[in-house]
Amino acid sequence: MEHEYFKNALDLFLFGLGVLIIAIILNTPFKKKKVKQNLSFGLEQKDKLEYINDGLRIINTTRLKSIYLFATVFIIASIIYLILGIIEYF
Repeated sequence: MEHEYFKNALDLFLFGLGVLIIAIILNTPFKKKKVKQNLSFGLEQKDKLEYINDGLRIINTTRLKSIYLFATVFIIASIIYLILGIIEYF
């Protein structure tokens, strides 16, 4: 098939671009909320909530970094397919 590389390059580029756009839209980092101090919980409960909140922030940033990495790999693969298509065309 003559235009197979061009079709694959376009598919991968559009998929990578779509993943990147969705990752940017979903990039809502956890905001550090003030924990209301309730005397019945004590300091131990407040420390647990802060620890859980920090853990969620770390998970969110790790997930976003992996999504950006996958989108970048798709875009680079589309560039490689485009180069292969140009080489095959000539």
